[in-house]
Amino acid sequence: MTLGNNNITLNKITVDLFPYESRNTINMTASTSSDNVLMNITVFNETLVKFYETPSPNNSEIPVSYSIGDRIPNQTYSINIYDTNGTRYQYFNVLSNDTGYINYNSTVLGLGSRYQEITVGQPIDTTYTITLPKDQTYLRFNASRSTVTNLDPDGQNSSQPIFNIINNGNINLSFMLNLSDVVSNITTYADLDSNFSSGKIEINTSPTTVIPNLIPNSSQNVWMVIDANNAPVTNVNKTLIINNS
Repeated sequence: MTLGNNNITLNKITVDLFPYESRNTINMTASTSSDNVLMNITVFNETLVKFYETPSPNNSEIPVSYSIGDRIPNQTYSINIYDTNGTRYQYFNVLSNDTGYINYNSTVLGLGSRYQEITVGQPIDTTYTITLPKDQTYLRFNASRSTVTNLDPDGQNSSQPIFNIINNGNINLSFMLNLSDVVSNITTYADLDSNFSSGKIEINTSPTTVIPNLIPNSSQNVWMVIDANNAPVTNVNKTLIINNS
């Protein structure tokens, strides 16, 4: 719907009065699939958006999809969501597209009013750190026979992973692993715990997601093992490739 000169498209969103600075249009879309949300926008400019939301009925949990225009193109924006007591309970970054829109989803909880503040964020940081066990500089599997199951590399055991990844950046990161080549009759696996009876992920020459969503300032241990079935006696050097997205 359109309210006067305020160019807002809303589906099942009731818009309260707008006590923000003088502006001809508000380029924002918010839509829900059910129930209603009362929205009160208090600030809307290129670098800052502030608004309150109240679900109706008040005990509903209502998913809302947001599309907000008039942003700086290709700029990081920080989404800060606060509960009725002023405690921030959700925070994430989104990148505006080439035309200056940010798009994201969030659920309005049935806990009374909540408050969103959208600010220009810091440049996206995707840095991370990988650490290996002490005295280990590479991945070495040393099999004493041609057929083995869940063989640990040197330096790894049930309590010590072969490497740990820390997300030092400011956005969620996913990590993929692959090998430069494979060896016949040998299968390489990665796992996020040392219980290899379930959850092992085969690693081959195709990039495979092992860590799907590592949040900033958190870390994840990774164990690796091989299974060999009458493998040839040989020394083979292959490269383990780690990529993030």
